[in-house]
Amino acid sequence: MSPDYLTISFPPLEDFSSPLLLSGFGMEEFLLVFFAGVGTMAVVCQLVPGVLLLISMVRSMFFCTHTDMAPSVEGGE
Repeated sequence: MSPDYLTISFPPLEDFSSPLLLSGFGMEEFLLVFFAGVGTMAVVCQLVPGVLLLISMVRSMFFCTHTDMAPSVEGGE
């Protein structure tokens, strides 16, 4: 016994097409590619400092010149 103004009807969605289609490339695909790219960049930004530190450590192990730490005979005391 509900009044007629409470009846809600929607048109069928069979031939629904997104208004944001950009030459066959939908907004959902764009957002998927965009956020996948942002996530990839975030992972790369997290890994870069560690990789640079590792490279620096390897370079210092292989190319370090050992200095002679013997006391100087010309010294003061």
